[in-house]
Amino acid sequence: IVKRKPKKTEKKIPLWLLILQPFSLPFAVWFWQFLLVKMIDVYHLWPWFDIPMHFLGGIAMTVTAHEFLCLAVKRKLLSVPNSLVKIFLLVSFVAVAAIVWEWYEFLSDYFFGTLDQPTVSDTIGDLWFGLFGAFVASVILVYKRKL
Repeated sequence: IVKRKPKKTEKKIPLWLLILQPFSLPFAVWFWQFLLVKMIDVYHLWPWFDIPMHFLGGIAMTVTAHEFLCLAVKRKLLSVPNSLVKIFLLVSFVAVAAIVWEWYEFLSDYFFGTLDQPTVSDTIGDLWFGLFGAFVASVILVYKRKL
């Protein structure tokens, strides 16, 4: 009896899905935060809740940046010489994302009268905890997964 190996049927993943997939974790963090704000007004109930949300947002964006960095290295679009450069690139990606997010909050306050940025120290704290989450996640990803 001759056993035949079944032919591999390779399914092509659509490009739009390949691009959007790495953003699923940041979207999930944002979505749960959005629900908690709309359902129970979590930031007024527990003002400290802002800190872990920005920390988790930093982690989520780092995972996204890591996926794109791995893809770029795999496709030989980018060469990353050492772990410190990898960590720097990941944290830099999250820094840009955090700044864009804080601009979004500012514009929301300015045009719609929301109070997403009550003080400058709140904004700086948001940036700090996002970057701290990014640093922690990037160290773990780089040294555990050997990017």
